[in-house]
Formats: sequence, structure tokens, C-alpha cells
Amino acid sequence: MIRDARGSKAALPPNPETTMRAAVYRGGRELLIERIPIPTINPDEILLRVVRCGVCPTDLKKLGSDPPVSPRVFGHELAGVVAQTGTEVVDWQVGDRLVVLHHAPCGTCHYCRHGSSAQCPEYRKTGLTAGFEPAGGGFAEYVRVGAHVLNHASVRLSDPTSFDVAALIEPMSTVVKAISRLRIAADSVVIVIGQGPTGLMFTGLLSLQGVRVRTVEPNRGRRETSQTFGASEAFPSVDDLVSAAQRAGDAGSRGADAVVVTASSATAIAQACQLVRAGGQALLFGSTHPGSSVPIEPSMICAREIDIIGSYGTDVRLLDETASVLFASLRPWSRLISHVLPLESINYALELARNPESGALKVLVAP
Repeated sequence: MIRDARGSKAALPPNPETTMRAAVYRGGRELLIERIPIPTINPDEILLRVVRCGVCPTDLKKLGSDPPVSPRVFGHELAGVVAQTGTEVVDWQVGDRLVVLHHAPCGTCHYCRHGSSAQCPEYRKTGLTAGFEPAGGGFAEYVRVGAHVLNHASVRLSDPTSFDVAALIEPMSTVVKAISRLRIAADSVVIVIGQGPTGLMFTGLLSLQGVRVRTVEPNRGRRETSQTFGASEAFPSVDDLVSAAQRAGDAGSRGADAVVVTASSATAIAQACQLVRAGGQALLFGSTHPGSSVPIEPSMICAREIDIIGSYGTDVRLLDETASVLFASLRPWSRLISHVLPLESINYALELARNPESGALKVLVAP
């Protein structure tokens, strides 16, 4: 794990008693280190001191081709310590350690009642902010935690828990939810395309269920790492995987029971539909850009009874399960964290996360 400091554009001053450091988005691909007011909380809220916050691919997407309205403070994969409680808060005290998600469903609407809580209008609201329009806020020293996410999407941490590992709860919870959508058994074969931090989580969690996991990843370092997370075989390309399966004369000719696409690639989605067996599932997890299209033959989906499913966000009902698996350390989860950098190095952190060839996996910021 690398801990380094690289400078970012900075514009500090004001009173340090009432202001905090934050990486503020004001347009472009870089963030500006500024002093902004420490958020004021409502009676049913808490103020969280951010200890760690992970860089998520959605952060990179927002800073790329999908720019939001500025100013914003991003960062939602966070873990921290309660710095202040509102007068109506009874379950949390100053000094308590926790992870809190930025979204939580209402639990009662049509979507929630039908098992699609990530489509709930309440879920689409952001419950964490460091100021400005709520956008997570983890790239700042403090965030205001709204009552709804505090009460329905938080995990209390025990004293010895590593904040580095705890910051993996949010991304891992999205993977746990996605896996819950698959029809798999102990003798299933699952192909996972892409072995970045999320792909490695899929590999680790699926292999813990006894599934035979085959991975596809062009980056040699990530490909080798996948085998330490439980992959039975790792290949640099889909063509290499298919050739090996055909030579072995095994289930490769039948196809995989499920194919998980974690790469943001329309080509990978089309490949997944070719690799999955009749009656199998192709799970689309990597977010492609709006407007992109995939050439898929509809008759193949119908005749071969292939299910193409997507998965987005978390299911708060699976948070405790996620934390249990993560903290049980049955896979080397801490190896997912390649860098822990100070807030002043936020733009370097973003650049590392954008570039797989840098050797980076999960990059954390320590405000």
C-alpha cells in the first residue's frame, strides 16, 4: 500500500475554527482544495469526521463525460467518527465509529415492495453532504449525515476495525447485492470480465460460495491478483479463455452458468452473451455511457433462454452481511487498497484510479 503526498490546486485561508478543508468541484477534471464552512446539522442528524473515503468509478465518470453542476464535493465510500450529534439523536455518541451510505430507500413505495429499492425515489436522493448540493461529501474533513441514511444505511464499527478496510463496505455492498441476483450453486462456473477492485470483489465473494471463477483481465498484475482472490483460472482475453476451455473439452463448450461484466465496455457485454450457457445469466455491472449500444441477436436470447440482468446500487438489507464477510478476512481484502493519500493529493488520487497501468487498485483519501 502506498501512502504519498502530491500537491493539488489550493486556495485555503478563512477561520479554521468554523471552516474545513474540502476538495471542491468547480468544473473541469480537477478538484480545488478550499476552505468551506463546516456543515451545520439538524436536531436528528450527526456531523461525521471523515477518516477515509474511497475513489469510486462514478466519481471519475462525473468528472469526465458526465459533468455535474458545480460546485460540489464528491466522495461517498466513507468511514469516520461522530464529531457532533443533534439534540434528537439517541443511538450515536461523539467518538462512535461508523460507515454510512449516501443512499437509503423508503421501504414502502412500489419499487421497495417489489424488491427494486435502488429505483426508489427516496433512494435516489443523497443523504450526505459537505456543503453545496448533496453529493456525498467524503472528499472533505466533515460531512453532515441526514437522519434517513443514518437510521437506515449505517454500520457501527468496533474499536479495532481498520478504517481502510471499513471504507470498502459501500462498494462491496453493491457487489453482494449483485451476486444475490444470480442463480448459482456450488458447482457453477462464473466468468468475471474485468479485475479492478470491483471485479476482484466479485471473484473473492463468488469463490467463497464454492463457485468456480474464471477471470478475464488484460492487465497482468490484476490478472495475477485475481488468483489470490480465488479465481481458478485467469486469462488476458476472452479469446484466450475460449481457446483454453475448448482444449480442455470441459464446460467451456457448454458455456458459463453466469458471466459478470464489471468493465465499462459494450464489447464485453456482447461477449458475455456469447460466453453464457443456454439458460444462464449475463449480469451487467460496469456502467456504460448513456447512448452507447450493444449488438445482440434477440433470437439468441429467446431460443437460448438467456437472462440479461443489471444491478445498480446497494440493498441496505444486506449491509450487515457485507460487513460480516468483509471483517471475517476470508479473502485478503486489504490488498484491494493500493494507495492511501492525503486530501491535498486528491487529483493525483483521481489520476491513479483512472489508469489501471499505474498499478493502482482501490485508492483511498484521508482528509
